[in-house]
Amino acid sequence: MDSLADLQDPAIFERNRLPPRAYFLPDSDHCQLLSGTWKFNYSSTPAHALALDSSSKWDNIQVPGMWQLQGYGAPQYTNVKFPFPVDPPFVPTENPTGTYERTFTIPDVWSGSHIRVRFEGADSAFHILINGRQVGYSQGSRNAAEFDITPFVHAGTNTIRVRVYQWCDGSYIEDQDQWWLSGIFRDVYVLSWPTKARIEDFKCETAFVGEGYGDAELSTTLDILAKTDATVKMKLYDGKMIIGKDEIEVSVSQMHLPKTSTIAVQAPKHWTAETPYLYTLVITISADNSTLQTITQKIGFRQVEMLDGLISVNGSPIHFRGVNRHDHHPSHGRTVPLDFTRRDLLLMKMHNINAVRTSHYPNDPRFYVMCDELGFWVIDECDLECHGFDDAVVRPIDIEDKLRDQHPGLLEEGNWWAIHDKRQDIVFGEATKYTSDNPEWEAAYVERMKQLVHRDRNHACVIIWSLGNESFFGQNHVKMAEWAKEYDSTRLVHYEGDKGGEVVDMWSYMYAPIQFLEERSKEEGWKRSIILCEYSHAMGNGPGALEEYQEAFRNNKRLQGGFVWEWANHGLLTKNEKGEEYFGYGGDFGEKVHDGNFVMDGLLFSDHTPQPGLLEYKKVIEPVKCQLLDDGKVEVTNYYDFISLDHLVAEWKVTKCDLGEKKEVEVGSGFVEIPEINARESGDIEVPYRTEGSTDSSLYLALTFRNKHDTIWAPKGFEVAWFQAELNEPTLRSLVPVQAQPASELSVQETALSITISGQTFDISFDRVYGALTSWTSHGQSILANDGSPKLGFWRAPTDNDIPGDAKHWTLFGLDMMTQQVRSVELKYGADKATILVKSWVSPPILAWGFKVTQTYEIHSSGLVMIENILTPRGSVPKSLPRIGLDVLLSKDYVDATWHGRGRGESYPDKKTAAKFGVHNKPVSELYTRYEKPQESGNRTDTHWLELYTKSGLLSSARKLTARIREHPFDFTALHYTPEQLTAAKHPYDLKPMKEVNLCLNAKVHGLGTESCGPGVLEKYILKCEPTQFTVEFFPQ
Repeated sequence: MDSLADLQDPAIFERNRLPPRAYFLPDSDHCQLLSGTWKFNYSSTPAHALALDSSSKWDNIQVPGMWQLQGYGAPQYTNVKFPFPVDPPFVPTENPTGTYERTFTIPDVWSGSHIRVRFEGADSAFHILINGRQVGYSQGSRNAAEFDITPFVHAGTNTIRVRVYQWCDGSYIEDQDQWWLSGIFRDVYVLSWPTKARIEDFKCETAFVGEGYGDAELSTTLDILAKTDATVKMKLYDGKMIIGKDEIEVSVSQMHLPKTSTIAVQAPKHWTAETPYLYTLVITISADNSTLQTITQKIGFRQVEMLDGLISVNGSPIHFRGVNRHDHHPSHGRTVPLDFTRRDLLLMKMHNINAVRTSHYPNDPRFYVMCDELGFWVIDECDLECHGFDDAVVRPIDIEDKLRDQHPGLLEEGNWWAIHDKRQDIVFGEATKYTSDNPEWEAAYVERMKQLVHRDRNHACVIIWSLGNESFFGQNHVKMAEWAKEYDSTRLVHYEGDKGGEVVDMWSYMYAPIQFLEERSKEEGWKRSIILCEYSHAMGNGPGALEEYQEAFRNNKRLQGGFVWEWANHGLLTKNEKGEEYFGYGGDFGEKVHDGNFVMDGLLFSDHTPQPGLLEYKKVIEPVKCQLLDDGKVEVTNYYDFISLDHLVAEWKVTKCDLGEKKEVEVGSGFVEIPEINARESGDIEVPYRTEGSTDSSLYLALTFRNKHDTIWAPKGFEVAWFQAELNEPTLRSLVPVQAQPASELSVQETALSITISGQTFDISFDRVYGALTSWTSHGQSILANDGSPKLGFWRAPTDNDIPGDAKHWTLFGLDMMTQQVRSVELKYGADKATILVKSWVSPPILAWGFKVTQTYEIHSSGLVMIENILTPRGSVPKSLPRIGLDVLLSKDYVDATWHGRGRGESYPDKKTAAKFGVHNKPVSELYTRYEKPQESGNRTDTHWLELYTKSGLLSSARKLTARIREHPFDFTALHYTPEQLTAAKHPYDLKPMKEVNLCLNAKVHGLGTESCGPGVLEKYILKCEPTQFTVEFFPQ
């Protein structure tokens, strides 16, 4: 065979590979794991690999693993674009090739057995040799490949050589928004099978019979190869008890014999993502009074169908609270340890996630075993994406000119979704011609679907097959769907690219705006529900508006939920030139073609610890929601799809947050009985709280719902959901305690250049030229750092969601370089108060817009400092602002923070549902969120007051600075970085924390949105450039 030609022929995707089958392995006596250390040669081309001889250099490498992460070549990340010239099916001449070799032993007891070698995954294609003889070829990186090596092996020591190619024609349809990494990345096995008689494959299907989803049948189709008479026995266990059995007699034959067994089961427990109850099917085949083979398979009784246009399981509609998940590990790439995957799934369960889309390929086969056990709805996706043809079509043309010609006014309107839709109309027709609508690729497309379905079909968790991702739509998708529906009628078919609904069972969208979804959900006579296979792009600081999406899902039955993009960042652990570790993204490994940090777009950091976005998602999708009623009762709504709330206990607590006490005080607490509330129903509970006697302190009622018992994914007492409501509207108290009122009068001195104001405990200097408070000491300690004058603040370090649109607009309007021109400074003072009135013009260079600003500084003899800010925009103003606030650079002595508001983590106007009200404490050093690409972070919203503390020393006592915005709750950040430092940094190691504290007290903050890939900030969260007035109060003690 011409092995190099195999790499560039879409009709050749295997040679001698056995047909795909359900995943199961023989027992340990008949299964050898070949993972471990192999010999390895890295060649620049396949031709060089073919020319290896005794003088060639061999190293050691670990299998499974990616060779770029073991010192050979370099990782490369692209989202859409192909990293090689687009000329399918041809691949680059420089096609790095890894040759793997090791020995293995065939034991004497395997003599006469049928022997196979199985690869669970190798990227992107490979040839295999046993004892120097060609065995076969395979491509389809995330699919298993199995070969019959019986004629090639002998008892004793044997040698296996595997030649793996970085590129093959299959690479054109594996362009899946991930790192391009190569090698044998999943386990390799040598398997021994009986030759007298064996089960080659089996297919299990469950179905309910009669009415009411009560009794059921388990149907098992077996592919049997027998050379002698044999008996197949089927036993279904519930724990240790046999609840059903069947027996099949097999007569002698040299051919595969499909046999079907049916076991009737009375009222089995239903499998759902909420009740993942599993039975155990044991299949044995025996001959001549000897058991030849035993297979064990977990069985979940569930039935998937479309009922009244809705995706339904066991007769009930379901709602996806899902995520997209890549197989990725920060050190090993797609070689993901099993315990790492399990931790992922446990973390999902603990954050109320009930569904996973295996974007964009079949995951490790053991992943599905765990999903069966833990309870997840799975959209299982075919190993198929060719998104790069989009760039191949778009780059040579001016897409904006075409849009203007065909759709006048569209770009000017700025409707992201409409532009996205019309762009697809222009591009996809051409892009699909390369492979998706090319009959030369039909067999390759359909084979990938067969590989997916055959391997994973026996898993209850898999309820939907997906034809792949972002591969446009063509006749090859039609063929895939036709085969899948004919072979497996028990599941639904999904594909977002089927815009006309030709083959799919539901409508699926990516990043659709809420308004569009709500409008579609109300169409007359609809027959198919809607899901979002991707939404709320979780890149960097975000996503915003999760609560609004979930509200739309809750209120419109046609909207059956979605899958956040995505579960985790894909950073690769590496080091900079100084040896500092960090998580690298596109461009960090010397690659010219890349898509930057777009690979950092998950709810988890790259080390798979939660980002703030995951905490927000858990709260938003929690299955129990509450509302405080006018009569004081609490309405509890159960958003589970199947179960009641009897597995939970509810605990209530009332707390008081007092400005004077600066702490949270428990007023009352206890447990409350949860009435019987079935799925999708509501009920009221009475909580015995009291609110009397509190007028100047905030009172909060909190309800917490916890596991009543230990579960497989969380212990007894684990918090599943919580609710909080403010019970009163406290009166505004002065920041100055009565005992702090001084007896002495103010001392005021002024010159042409400065003003100095002194009280019993403080000294303040004011620069008349610059209209700025330049020095401030209290109790002998400096409050401000050098150049720490309070200044109006507008800029924030752009988040990943700001960068595509808002940040460009803000930079265009100069919001990153605002300046102040002082027009006048006036001083008035008496015995107990000095007032400085500053009028100025705040604007950027180059441009003619800005703010007419009036600032009134009031310095009281008590030490209270109030700064009233009145801003009136003038000229051609920007459509939005990052923020409006007052920035102060504080002394390095301030190290701890206490505040009353939302916390403890960061929160923003459209990302705050998970942030509880209360009195929170944190070191200033922990108020920053260390995103893997630095950006705006650490904001706390809806704050009532903030205190910053110094540490006590040998010669000084601890001091504090209390601050707030008087008119309304405010936002703040207190960081050891400025917005400018965060803007300039590309990685965390670029940031060197300053000792001083950059305090930003913001009257208003722009939302986050999801414009890194999707809709921007919702209208109600846009910070518009409008007249603004706010008063900042400081009181040092």
